[in-house]
Amino acid sequence: MSYYNTDPQYVRQEKQDFYNWLKTEQKLSIYDSRRYMCAIKGVEDFASTRNYHSKKLFSLNRDEVFETVSELLLDDVYRNDYVVRCRIYPVKPTDAVHKLVMYAAAKLSSHKKQREKRELAPVWNQNNILYVHKGLLSCQKKGHHLITATAVMLGLKNKDVRMTVSYCKDCNRFFISEVSYQYYRKKYGALIGNIQLEHSRVAYNGEFLAEESPLHLCGYNVNQQDNYSREERRFIISKIIDRGIMSKYEVINYLEYFISHNGQQTKNWLALAKWKEDLQFTRRYQRQYDPVYGITAIRAIS
Repeated sequence: MSYYNTDPQYVRQEKQDFYNWLKTEQKLSIYDSRRYMCAIKGVEDFASTRNYHSKKLFSLNRDEVFETVSELLLDDVYRNDYVVRCRIYPVKPTDAVHKLVMYAAAKLSSHKKQREKRELAPVWNQNNILYVHKGLLSCQKKGHHLITATAVMLGLKNKDVRMTVSYCKDCNRFFISEVSYQYYRKKYGALIGNIQLEHSRVAYNGEFLAEESPLHLCGYNVNQQDNYSREERRFIISKIIDRGIMSKYEVINYLEYFISHNGQQTKNWLALAKWKEDLQFTRRYQRQYDPVYGITAIRAIS
């Protein structure tokens, strides 16, 4: 019986793992599991005498196992001599190698799933910021670890919009290129969420830049190209406020700025009418859970 001895004291870890797999996953008896181990050891000894690239069957490197098996299948001496000679053994070499390949494939699949699980980015939600970057991402320049993630934002008519974005594990930030952002904006219209430019210039000499405002980044605009209806513009504004992306006060400030600066241009007469209309709506808009205070006096700030 010493021929079937697989005492863990001298069996390497990979052999012990395979031995345990035979007993637990394949439901083989201890005696049959030892037989398979001995059959594999015999085949590995045979492979070591041949001019193979790997010659290993017991290996934590699954590629080495598959390389050896592939060469065995192409080896006439193995098929016509060794396998025939081993027919008298309790376990056929081909059956034992087949079990080992099953085991190696299962381990490889398990490792791949664990690796993919580790690579998953945290779930993007409305509390996260999605940064829009122009050109090469700053994290790429720094050699940070970037992985692919999915951001789900709110579109028009309460539809979820799923977007492929990048997640930096070093900075704990989500990014999307300006090209991709514009693609999704063109396809879905509004993208309501906490969106910022990676290097934002929201204010220039104390003045707001409309194209970089959070309102615009979420999809709000009054241009003729998108031609949003009154209801669609109000939907965007209300969701921006409801989700805490901007406060009601901030939205009013932006709209007032657009009216006082951009609205003075003759070419913007139609946009001016929409801004004024949306400003009136925003001033009246009240969230259900917003506190209401009674004001008894008004004084100028000293």
